[in-house]
Amino acid sequence: MHRGFAAFGDALVSIVEHNGRLRRMQMLQDMSDDELAACGIKREDIVRIVFDA
Repeated sequence: MHRGFAAFGDALVSIVEHNGRLRRMQMLQDMSDDELAACGIKREDIVRIVFDA
């Protein structure tokens, strides 16, 4: 029984972390190229930056 709760907790944490990454990716994608450049980010690097962090 305990193992089932642990697995459920792990799955829930994974969902929350993934959702946060998707929100961050969308936020960066919504920025202009000039805004990204001001942050030192290239548009083609957004996915790598978000998911490698």
